[in-house]
Amino acid sequence: MKSLSFLIVTIIVNAFALLTADYFLSGFSLGGELSDWIVVATVLTVLNILLKPLIKLFLGPIIILTLGLAYLLVNWLILYILDIVSHNLNIASEDYIWTMLYASLIIGFANSLLQWAHGRDN
Repeated sequence: MKSLSFLIVTIIVNAFALLTADYFLSGFSLGGELSDWIVVATVLTVLNILLKPLIKLFLGPIIILTLGLAYLLVNWLILYILDIVSHNLNIASEDYIWTMLYASLIIGFANSLLQWAHGRDN
């Protein structure tokens, strides 16, 4: 039961992070209604649960060599896959690199805060 509640909180935090990126970044567009946003946040949560550990394992040596800076690349790849999979998320191409970088920072920061708070809870 505790893991189900953490999963729901994770979806809510991811939805808030996506909405924050949509609000602050001009090239980041999250379309649709509230239900569509929840679906995109759920897909992001599933990608974080299933693919992020595999990508971190694959990029582990690079993450270690760059002292964690390449962890942004992990978040970038997850966001790139989400952009491909989701029809309600659109990342503009004029400033694609900067938009992806800032969106990765916002979403990664929100997930880091969530993991930190969850670690303190246990």
